[in-house]
Amino acid sequence: GSLFTLPEERPILSALQHLLRTHLRRVTGKDCEIILDINGAVKRRRAELIRFALSAAESVRREHKRIRLNPMPRIDRRTIHITLANFPGVRTYSVGKGDERRVVIEPDET
Repeated sequence: GSLFTLPEERPILSALQHLLRTHLRRVTGKDCEIILDINGAVKRRRAELIRFALSAAESVRREHKRIRLNPMPRIDRRTIHITLANFPGVRTYSVGKGDERRVVIEPDET
């Protein structure tokens, strides 16, 4: 099997990213964004999120009802926002704090 492809293994990958980011900050004195993609898991996850976001936006536009997504990491929320930034008839924003932060997709009546 592949490393870090199961949902329960994602915290391990996140921890490795955090350690590497912390080390680089200490060495360089600068903040940097680190994304470890082992066996293409991040690329696949991003593609899944894009497909999901487009499907959810179609549903919101068709039914004129907002959708509150499950809480997700910042990078996943960002993917949703970027994917739907120019999607006609919907708008997105994030609500909540910490681990409970989530994206809301709602009809844009403007």
